[in-house]
Amino acid sequence: MIFLLIMFIILTLMMVTFTIQNYRKYGTLFVPLFLTLLLIGGTVWSASKLPATIKQIKSRQDTTRKVAQLTASQRAAMQKSFENVSGSRTIEIPTTSAEDQQQALSLQETKYARSLDTAYQQIGDVSFDEKTKAFQLRLYAKTQLAESVSVVEAHPSQAATTGWQSFTNSLKTTSKTIGTAFKPGYTLELMGVNNSQNILYAAKDGKELINIAEQ
Repeated sequence: MIFLLIMFIILTLMMVTFTIQNYRKYGTLFVPLFLTLLLIGGTVWSASKLPATIKQIKSRQDTTRKVAQLTASQRAAMQKSFENVSGSRTIEIPTTSAEDQQQALSLQETKYARSLDTAYQQIGDVSFDEKTKAFQLRLYAKTQLAESVSVVEAHPSQAATTGWQSFTNSLKTTSKTIGTAFKPGYTLELMGVNNSQNILYAAKDGKELINIAEQ
């Protein structure tokens, strides 16, 4: 619009000059005056549209500046909202920061811990230790399973008479499932009954790491 306004101004000035010269030479104003009025009208129209054009340009600049100031998570949320509205159209969003990736992973770990807690809800509770990347199973007290594990915890040599091997084999299988269904590199730990901070058994990706009965 700015370019168009400049062109109208230039053409108007040229036509005014031509009209004056034509009047001096031929004594007529009709045709050049008509064209001059048309150009003046175009100039006025362009000038009336100029404020809106300037406002639009400024708005685009403000939007660009605001987008540049958004965090990676805010940009990702904006992209998701845009995709929900526009279907197949997408916006290029920079790679999320390490902090945002860690937050996303922590959320996934929490959700998976809840799924394990649901799976073991008949015998105990499952929590997640973020420092050691371990899902920890703590058995409900005063149950038959807890009493059997308590015996092994106090007297590891009696593991063979308590069904310890069968129970730990199932835990090993679960640890392998974690590595395939969720992510590899996470440990499943059975915590003590007598001392909930003791690790009686641990397995990672289907491989046994700790077994109190074999120590």
